[in-house]
Amino acid sequence: MCYHRFTLPLRYQLQALHQAHQVIRAIAEQLGFHRTTIRRELGRVSPYDAEL
Repeated sequence: MCYHRFTLPLRYQLQALHQAHQVIRAIAEQLGFHRTTIRRELGRVSPYDAEL
């Protein structure tokens, strides 16, 4: 099984896309993750902050 982790640059990109009100499916496609992974990452901290 192949996997990759969220690096800090990916988190900044996720934060920017989320703040631009992109839908989770579009964010997942752009970043190369499954939409459930994006949803879990966004749910870790509310409001989402890449630094945390």
